[in-house]
Amino acid sequence: MSFADTGMPNHGVRGLPQTAQVRDLAVRTRDACALWYSGAREAVDDLELLAAGRSCTVDPLPPHRRGHFQHLACRRGGERRGRYAQRPLPGGHQHPDVQNSFVIHAYGEKLAIDGGYYDWYGSPHFKAYSMQTLAHNTLLVDGQGQAVCTEGADGHITAWFDSPGYGYVRGDAADPEIYQRRLTRFDRSILFIKPGFVAVHDVVRPAEPAKLDWLLHAVVPIERGTDGRSFAITCQRAALRGRLFQPEELDMQITTGFPVEPVNRYSTDPVPKENYCPEWRLSASSRASNETEFLAAMQIQRLAEPADPIAEIGSVEAENAWAVVIHGGDSDHLVLFRKPGTTGPMRSGGLVCEGELGAIELDGRGEIKKALAIRATRLQYRERRLWSSDRPDDWAATAPSEACD
Repeated sequence: MSFADTGMPNHGVRGLPQTAQVRDLAVRTRDACALWYSGAREAVDDLELLAAGRSCTVDPLPPHRRGHFQHLACRRGGERRGRYAQRPLPGGHQHPDVQNSFVIHAYGEKLAIDGGYYDWYGSPHFKAYSMQTLAHNTLLVDGQGQAVCTEGADGHITAWFDSPGYGYVRGDAADPEIYQRRLTRFDRSILFIKPGFVAVHDVVRPAEPAKLDWLLHAVVPIERGTDGRSFAITCQRAALRGRLFQPEELDMQITTGFPVEPVNRYSTDPVPKENYCPEWRLSASSRASNETEFLAAMQIQRLAEPADPIAEIGSVEAENAWAVVIHGGDSDHLVLFRKPGTTGPMRSGGLVCEGELGAIELDGRGEIKKALAIRATRLQYRERRLWSSDRPDDWAATAPSEACD
């Protein structure tokens, strides 16, 4: 998983890039997360690795990183599952792809990718596609993307939480310079229900009524469901299956190809056929509006043995919230995302949350397996109060014995 679009193609990086430099930096800064990322399997210069299975997240606003690079990588055990980032970088190294963008890699497959090729810096393909929002998993506003190499066009990670059962991040890409003052709000919340589900909730407020395009990219053909809202990206060892619940009116299109073809590295020759990798793009378009919400839920399905069953992903009625329900294997998940402008408890299916987000997983007997509350003061399931706080806070438990009483 590379943090720069420098591949042929960009998603073609396998394993951990620049590991030697990252390992040296980890030792110099005594950063155990960086040592884990470098691929080290044992302590280096007395710097211990993280305990096995512990998730690694980076403080989004440490002083020495402020204003340069913000990202959150979620994993389960030793395997990475996704990356979400905001990356305001100066000069020629600034890309618009990571203002509220994400990628999903699982079981050795690239499922939701950063698009394009790095054939050479400043090439026609690089300028027309790889550097553009069109190649990445974020939003277009009236067909226009984010600013490129623009001072002050900076997004920010405004909240994050990680635990053995859940990972959560919220980003703000409403800085006026990012979309050339076309937006006054762009909050993207991503929930990772470990190990196999992702939900994305966008709240977008244009300065004037605007049509929005929700983008998702893949290295294999994207299959669109007959309902016009569901999709599937199927690779050899894993698949990404999802559905968009909001907005109510949307037009989903699947396209392939590049606006400008890449060339073979540092030349004008076409990319050799054996090295050429086409890409597919899903675009879910809203109608022009003063405010739009996108809500999507996705299954990260293992296809290699033991294969995961295809999950049922749907939505149900809720008070003050959008409610997503997922039935996968022997578990049922319920997630509540707060609707903007609402107050009071969110309620659905017996789950009550006084906060921004609430989630619960039940086993086949209806017993609680894990639960989550974000910026909340209370989480309750039926008659059982799971958690409460005097002030809004984040909380998760992976078993009833941990804290679910």
